[in-house]
Amino acid sequence: MRVSTSDQAERGQGLEAQRRKVREYAREHGYKLLEVAEEAASGAVQEGMVFSYEHRPVLSTLLERAGRGEYDVLLFASFDRLSRDYPSLIAVRRLLRQYDVETISAAESGTRRRPR
Repeated sequence: MRVSTSDQAERGQGLEAQRRKVREYAREHGYKLLEVAEEAASGAVQEGMVFSYEHRPVLSTLLERAGRGEYDVLLFASFDRLSRDYPSLIAVRRLLRQYDVETISAAESGTRRRPR
């Protein structure tokens, strides 16, 4: 889960709202949540960087852990919580796919697979 501004909480995008959406999705689709990761950072690319995850320590750690095979699904409330920058979003999803990690958005998920 990620927030970048204080007014996101007022628009129903705060951490608690995201947490509720993710937990509900996991429960409805038979996923076991191993951990809930939260981050307060902009999802946009910052000056001098190529991808938005370069300044996001929590997401960077999740990518490293995926490379070690520590999880097989990354579930988030919506795609814009993973990244506001489309090229960064695609890069993160491709990196995770290399590690055989599926990315699922609780808000935008269409086809759902069975948990492993």
